[in-house]
Amino acid sequence: MIRKIVLSHFLLMFGYKLFSAYFALYLVERGLVLSQIGYSYFFIYIAFVLFAPVVGILSNRFSPVFLSGVGISGYALYSLGMIAVSPGLPFYFLQVMLGCSAALFFVSSRAMLIESELVHHDAAFGWFYSAPIYANFIAPIIGGIILYFFGFFGVFIASILIYLLNILLRAIHKGEYIASHHAAHAHIGDLKNYLSIFKRIKERGLLNILILSFAMLIVDGFYSSFFILFLKDRGLSQSEIITYVGVFSAALVPISLITVRFLKKAIVSGGIFWGGFIHAASTFVIGAMGYKLPLSGLLFVNTSKSFSDFMMNSRRSGAISKEFPEHAIEAGVVDTIFAPLGVALGALIGGFIVSTFGFQVLFITGAAIVLIVTLLVSLFANKNSD
Repeated sequence: MIRKIVLSHFLLMFGYKLFSAYFALYLVERGLVLSQIGYSYFFIYIAFVLFAPVVGILSNRFSPVFLSGVGISGYALYSLGMIAVSPGLPFYFLQVMLGCSAALFFVSSRAMLIESELVHHDAAFGWFYSAPIYANFIAPIIGGIILYFFGFFGVFIASILIYLLNILLRAIHKGEYIASHHAAHAHIGDLKNYLSIFKRIKERGLLNILILSFAMLIVDGFYSSFFILFLKDRGLSQSEIITYVGVFSAALVPISLITVRFLKKAIVSGGIFWGGFIHAASTFVIGAMGYKLPLSGLLFVNTSKSFSDFMMNSRRSGAISKEFPEHAIEAGVVDTIFAPLGVALGALIGGFIVSTFGFQVLFITGAAIVLIVTLLVSLFANKNSD
């Protein structure tokens, strides 16, 4: 079951990453300025956040496999809309629709994982978070080739075909999903379940992981919205950017495999602060020396930052999954909200910073945010352990 969920996640991300790696370039090509690019990402992720609890309510009436299938269909409609719609109100509506589609897929998928009988919770979510890494290993290269010959029209058409394949496989596996999971959830939308989760998060010591993870996600919003434009500002051509993205993605594959094995043996609370320090240090180096570093050095630093992201995301989701198996949907909603909310705020804040002060200040500010939060959380944890 876990393999099928991971496969569906892989195909969704494969279709999305055909163009998402170059989406900022597409927005510039359509005439959007830096602040408007930040708004575009903000609308995607804030819709993700706001619609996630709605998915929890819908799960009272519909199975997770159906809702995730609707989410995949939304991705396909989004790619179709990007071909037909010009910048304006309909364009921003499509960003909101994509966020809602993402909420449908990810809340449902997390719920199915949490409901499964997991032996190694961190490792299971490690595989789940590995799916976009594997997709990112191939998709940007293929997307770059299609982009070179056919432009963004060809890239969006290719993504639609991948989504349709995912929908077909989801339909084939539908019977197995229903047999393995509860088709109906009698009281999943109960507010008491959410209150119980938030209370136990504080009691079980998960708050440190969540706070630090959220700070890192805000800075990740800087990267997802503006890192490709930073490479362009540094002087890289489109073909060089495509090459950089491909090599970077390839480097993450062995790192993800090693990390998943490590997570099978690691204690959830151990080492999270080192992840924060690595993230902060890497982001600071990019801000302070990003224009002077050779591409190999920039690649190494960016890979180190992504390693800390992968570790933190897996541990956060694994910890929530382990603690709240009896509230699978609600736990899935809570876990799902973290990433898009952090990235949405990062895109909004980052758009203001980069349009006013430039890329160097953007990344140095991000490093300061993660470092300060890491120090505060670390001190608080040590104080409670005394």
